[in-house]
Amino acid sequence: MRVYTGEQILYDYQCYTAQHGMLRRMARALTADQESTNLYVRYAHDGCSAVWIRVPDEEAANRAVSHLAGTQSLYFRYYGRCRQREIIVRRPTS
Repeated sequence: MRVYTGEQILYDYQCYTAQHGMLRRMARALTADQESTNLYVRYAHDGCSAVWIRVPDEEAANRAVSHLAGTQSLYFRYYGRCRQREIIVRRPTS
């Protein structure tokens, strides 16, 4: 498990985007999930933190989501072998 504060997320994103040249930025725009990246950064702008939990399979991910469902969690994402699943509880305000 890792926790990233909103400030860390914004700083890391700024460093990441600043260090790449034009060709890399173009390639990232074509290959990255820009909508998810934008959502992640907007949550950080709202002062939210991110908690990353590594689980072995989708069943464990479902258990983690059910344990966190009563908290102030806003967004869940599961990266599986064949697919990615997202649950957006509440959209960011910024």
